[in-house]
Amino acid sequence: MHWPTRRRFPLHVHISAMLTLMLLLIGTLLGLFNYRQASQIILGSSQQLFARLDQDVRLDLQNTYQPIRNVLNLLALADPGTHAPLEQRLKLLAPFNQALTDNSNLTSLFIGDIDGSFFMVRPLRTDALKTLLKAPSGAQLQVWSVERDAQGMAHSQSLFYDNQLQLITRQQNSNETYDPRKRPWFMDANNHDGAITTAPYVFYSGHQVGTTLARRSSAGTVIAADLTLAQLSATLSKHKITPSTQAVLYDPQGNAVAYPDSSQLVVEGGTPHLARVADLSPVLAKLLAQGVPADQRLTVTGRTWIIAHSLQPEGGPGGLQLALLMPEDELLADAYRLRRNGAPLTLTALLLCLPFGWLAARLMVRPMRALVKEAESVRRFEFERCLSQPSAVLEVDELTTAMQRMKGTLGEFFSVASRLCAEPQFAPLLQHLLEETLMVSQAHGGLIYQIDESGPRLSVSGVIIQQQRLAPSTLNLRSRLATDLDAPDWMRQACSGSTALVTSLGFENAQDLQVLMSRLQSPRVHLVAIPLRNRGQQLVGLLVLLHRDTGMLTETDTLGPDRIAFIRAVISTAAAGIVGHEPQPLAASVGKLEV
Repeated sequence: MHWPTRRRFPLHVHISAMLTLMLLLIGTLLGLFNYRQASQIILGSSQQLFARLDQDVRLDLQNTYQPIRNVLNLLALADPGTHAPLEQRLKLLAPFNQALTDNSNLTSLFIGDIDGSFFMVRPLRTDALKTLLKAPSGAQLQVWSVERDAQGMAHSQSLFYDNQLQLITRQQNSNETYDPRKRPWFMDANNHDGAITTAPYVFYSGHQVGTTLARRSSAGTVIAADLTLAQLSATLSKHKITPSTQAVLYDPQGNAVAYPDSSQLVVEGGTPHLARVADLSPVLAKLLAQGVPADQRLTVTGRTWIIAHSLQPEGGPGGLQLALLMPEDELLADAYRLRRNGAPLTLTALLLCLPFGWLAARLMVRPMRALVKEAESVRRFEFERCLSQPSAVLEVDELTTAMQRMKGTLGEFFSVASRLCAEPQFAPLLQHLLEETLMVSQAHGGLIYQIDESGPRLSVSGVIIQQQRLAPSTLNLRSRLATDLDAPDWMRQACSGSTALVTSLGFENAQDLQVLMSRLQSPRVHLVAIPLRNRGQQLVGLLVLLHRDTGMLTETDTLGPDRIAFIRAVISTAAAGIVGHEPQPLAASVGKLEV
């Protein structure tokens, strides 16, 4: 089966692509994080702004109503009482005028009696109001009086005064139909002990939005005040957070009481009345029809609005409701701009970093390319070529060091193997095997046992201590069977196994090797015993290496598994030469040894 060839790319391309993706991912995550944080900050700020608006409206209502209640409480003490004639009520002109002057929101102060009498003081603050009331020139104050005779006939007149409370003119009003007893403020106040507040409505005289505050001053007499709520519309206009922000104050019946564009509050034509909140804008219409959603978000014609809502206790029998609707796109315009600007910034940073990433990847891969060339030289059995300089990358540097060790090991192995295989004589071959093994293992001494041709006994055929050859006969090294009871434990274990034996020996249990330990001047040695076997796995000899026990940590390097494996590989290679020779008498071999 033919497998399609996969397209492969150099490592530096992979590294550059990975760095690019990482930068892109980090930039995207940072952009989203900044957008989310900015959105939360802006939304939190909008909530704080609404809280401030709510507090301002609450304070405006309190500052509007509470002073008027105090005025009514004071004026009620000066009221002459029920059935008082006009001359007695005119004594209230000065305090009424002072109260109207001190409270700009007051449009009039008036008193109603149970018999239908009525007394009102009204400041003439606008030319339109003067024209409506046909006030004479210089008039600044109107007194409207309605008195009823015993038959219940109404006698009404208007008195106009200047700034000094000097009477300018008196006008008779014919066909008077006004009766305070039929007005909601009179009926509600007459049935309550404290002050009452009517629902907001449109004043007939000035077509202003306001309410009436009233309280009973004596049995059958109610003193009241009309006050305008125009200041509330100005307060809402000051807190317009975005160009399309909708802020409205309305009563429980859905009538708008305050709106930034106060000209839309009064519906003219016929009897002037308050505008419905639903008629001010589509989003307010949906809010009134649907109510405030749980997530405080409202979608109208594809546009999302964030809603803030609160209930104001002042303003009427049921209080007033404040709603603030802010379009999300305008409110989060800065966050959207931050998100839009973040994308080009991220791409710019990415483009600027690409050359640096490409260069860094090439510098990182350069040592690996050198390692590829070194691996090719090893494949061609070229061990003399020097490796490049170490890399700053730890793993690449470790790989370079491993490659150097591998080349050194292979070169040393092939050198030793070639020298051993070039020896045609059996006895010199054993000597060379011992010498080369001592050099490779960096051992301080060693000896080699050979199976005697006269029987399966292990006899010493060569000894080297401190790079000096010694005659085995001068050291009293006995030949013995590996199975003898008095044979050392290490010899029996090594001859019975197929792997190298590594152990430590003290002078007291070294037996035959004590003479060698004396030569090494070491009371303790590390011993490595490697069995020599032919292709039939028959024991043909035993190689023993001795290392002084100096207590140094570097000893673990010469006795480690990698070093033992290398020694076994050398011996296995030499085994071919050993097996190719017929064993010779030990005397012949020994005679060739130098003392």
